[in-house]
Amino acid sequence: MRAAVSPAGFLASAAWRTNYRRVWARDSMVCGLAAIASQEPDLIDAMGASLQTLAENCGRDGLLPSNVAADGKGPPSYGGLAGRVDAGAWFVVGACHYLTVRPNDNRRALFERTMRGCLKLYDAWELNARGLVNVPMGGCWADEYPLHGYTLTEQALRVWALRLASTTLSDPTLEVQGDSIQATVEHTFWIDATYDGADSYHPMAYQRLQQQDPTPGYWMAALSPGGYQRVFDALANALVVMLKFGNTQSRNVCLTHGTRLSASLGDTMVPAFWPPIVAGDPLWSDLQALCAHGFRNNPGEYHNGGLWPMVNGFWGLALVAEGKHEEAASLLRSMQEANLRRRPGDESAFFEYHVVSSDTPRGTPSCTWSAAGEILLAAALQGHQLTTAPREEVK
Repeated sequence: MRAAVSPAGFLASAAWRTNYRRVWARDSMVCGLAAIASQEPDLIDAMGASLQTLAENCGRDGLLPSNVAADGKGPPSYGGLAGRVDAGAWFVVGACHYLTVRPNDNRRALFERTMRGCLKLYDAWELNARGLVNVPMGGCWADEYPLHGYTLTEQALRVWALRLASTTLSDPTLEVQGDSIQATVEHTFWIDATYDGADSYHPMAYQRLQQQDPTPGYWMAALSPGGYQRVFDALANALVVMLKFGNTQSRNVCLTHGTRLSASLGDTMVPAFWPPIVAGDPLWSDLQALCAHGFRNNPGEYHNGGLWPMVNGFWGLALVAEGKHEEAASLLRSMQEANLRRRPGDESAFFEYHVVSSDTPRGTPSCTWSAAGEILLAAALQGHQLTTAPREEVK
């Protein structure tokens, strides 16, 4: 990491904006994981405070808030147009990591009780008791992008949460449940030309996609009763590779796809989703309707193909997990350059995302999870990786 502008410093002190003056479950846990990677005691203390704030505002039936006002003024939010399905899994992942480094924290009982509630609620959110969580449009991190159904990111996060919680809560049944969900994901979201799809969640949709494109080269972003959303979702693919879903071949094929995609765009960073939704596309009207603070999703921008340092931090973790250290180091250099990039007349850095191809910084400046992505990857390259507890791979 560069000494001139410390990303760890931005974790401790961020620029405040109206909708960012809150403790967000997802954001605070990503930043908390980076705090643990940084090994800075004061930042780890801040993670503990975030966990406490979220846990104390956990709603009925284990419903974790999407965000809570940092000053305590106003009620917690459990989502805007849709609830945030990923919040609970991020809390569990964050709490398990935190309790590993602070096992004797006097809030442990509160955190463990909240974790159990979050995991129980996911069982209900399957809706049909078949293993996969159903996510409404706008219910994931990309809340202004028209992704919905059985979204890959949320299935992967849930498996990660179950794996870690099995150890933290001393409950081996959670690991068994996670293994079962992982098997369903592997049979469903990776399209294999040699597999008949019999054990997939939706065999008919699997076979139809197989006929259209037998080797897409990446994991599908989402599935619904109407079929697959075939867009490349960088965060989802990073998580399944990092968590060792599939086998070595499928994971390397996936990473190669991302490398070729970024190279074709003249960049080292991968876009959040690709290809972009453009005017005339069937999803264009949904993309326009989803905007909460003015339309930001022009092709190649924001969720619609923008380059996010946070997303690329996890993509880098996936590269490291598969031993691709040179590619990961190259990605880190690109992220460092991006995080230091400024707009004309503006001294701010660490922007939320960058426009694809032009690398123009956009969104919120001094964004903590842009710093977090850089810290996580830098730490992984130094041998300090997140705990993923992968199951033993079946040969």
